[in-house]
Amino acid sequence: MATKNDNLTMVDIVIPTYKRPKLLQRALESVLNQTYPNIVNTIVTDDSNDDAETMQLIRNFQLRDPRILYVYDDRYLHCPARNKNNGIDHVESEFFLILDDDDWLEGSATEKMVCIAARGSYDIVFANCIDERGNFMGEHHGKSEEATYKDFICGYFDGEYVWLVRTSAFGKIRFNHKLIYGEHVVMWKVLDGKKIFHLHKPFRYYNTQGVRITTAPKKNPERFFDIWYETCTIFEDDFLQWCPRRLQKYLMLLAYHSVLAGRKEETRKIIKEVYIKDKNIMFLVPLIVLYFPANFLVLLRSSYTVFHLAIRNARLRLLALRSKV
Repeated sequence: MATKNDNLTMVDIVIPTYKRPKLLQRALESVLNQTYPNIVNTIVTDDSNDDAETMQLIRNFQLRDPRILYVYDDRYLHCPARNKNNGIDHVESEFFLILDDDDWLEGSATEKMVCIAARGSYDIVFANCIDERGNFMGEHHGKSEEATYKDFICGYFDGEYVWLVRTSAFGKIRFNHKLIYGEHVVMWKVLDGKKIFHLHKPFRYYNTQGVRITTAPKKNPERFFDIWYETCTIFEDDFLQWCPRRLQKYLMLLAYHSVLAGRKEETRKIIKEVYIKDKNIMFLVPLIVLYFPANFLVLLRSSYTVFHLAIRNARLRLLALRSKV
């Protein structure tokens, strides 16, 4: 890490990990190679208390830089979301960012994001995330620009990013252990009413090789049902006010996962409530999904995902080329 400068904004970086020392090493190296001098603490929060290899790795890194803190998760039920909460609980700096242990940062990421936050007094600055093939994991529009809570509700921004967040803006909000794959639910709550900027730079490298904590929705239909249930119910009024079709999309996802998870009645109730409130016939379309067999829906969903991702990746790459990112 660069030499600390007391005149600059203080930043903590949280890295949640669980028995993946080789991947963690790469993440830590990327933090130590940051050009920003005021990374006060790198907080490695661990869900395992019996991983000798990880503990030795941390000790070795601490000899290189004492600002690396190791905190065992003894506050929460062990799971990825609560492991992140444990790290956030230890944040003391004005800003923080979270880096998954199997991802890594571009060298100037922290410095440039802090610069934008300071220049515009932003509460949150987020930047692009790319995989090893150069595909963008989140929506962008070929430019850096201010963003709003509404932009996320309506899908103008959607997907994976790297977030620099003012600690006071995050406040007491914490990740929900039931929504392991649905971090957007928490982030949208944080974004509401905040001053936000999107920096159109690929600052987070996203690992898609090997085993990630997240797995295919068809293997965890209950978890994904919970995600879309919370998305539809918590943000229902905002969807209806700004972008009803976005709500229809999430109701379709809810219906799909309710068939797989065997929770059709809950979905049917929500859809009917939305229809009664808005009187828009498009909200009855997700009801049709409930009558298809699960195997057919999985096949249909898989085919659509492959096609959709191919089109999306090509579009975002073209935008990036035009903007020379």
